[in-house]
Amino acid sequence: MEGSLRYSVLAAPAIMASRHRSRRYVVDCDIPDHDLFPARYTALRQMDFGSCIDVPRLPRMLSLMSACVRKGWIEDWNFLSTIIQPCLKAVKFVGSPHSGFFMRLEGQDWEGNPKKMLFEILARDGSGLEIPVTPVILLVKKMLGGESLPAGAYPCMGLFSLAEFQEELSSYPISWGSKDVQ
Repeated sequence: MEGSLRYSVLAAPAIMASRHRSRRYVVDCDIPDHDLFPARYTALRQMDFGSCIDVPRLPRMLSLMSACVRKGWIEDWNFLSTIIQPCLKAVKFVGSPHSGFFMRLEGQDWEGNPKKMLFEILARDGSGLEIPVTPVILLVKKMLGGESLPAGAYPCMGLFSLAEFQEELSSYPISWGSKDVQ
């Protein structure tokens, strides 16, 4: 359930030392993909996206903050930005620099048969922060290489391949995979 506190078990590569657990809290994320994917992939019926973190008490705090926004009690948390950042730095040493992401997709395959997939990313040593900026890097490289892109603001879907994305991130300790699930 969106906003509820739950766990996910990351694949074995996420465990780098005995103190780093594969079982992590899941933080639900409200991302543009929730709107973009169904519009582009009409056979998609359900999508669940989560970020898995390992900093004690942070998932519970994020869950409570999310609930306050959903209920309309607080519209914007920016007024706490000067407090939140130092607090996160203070507890950084008790968690893990490794993060996970997963996306569960449910819909139909190309033949119209029911299909469920799980896509996971494991980012080690704080490298997860590279993932959201990589599309910008790819598009800037294309423009510097002489490719023209349409003018204006729009999603970058279809402007580069998954292979290009993976190649750009290949120097970071990031691994991913997908599999069919029941």
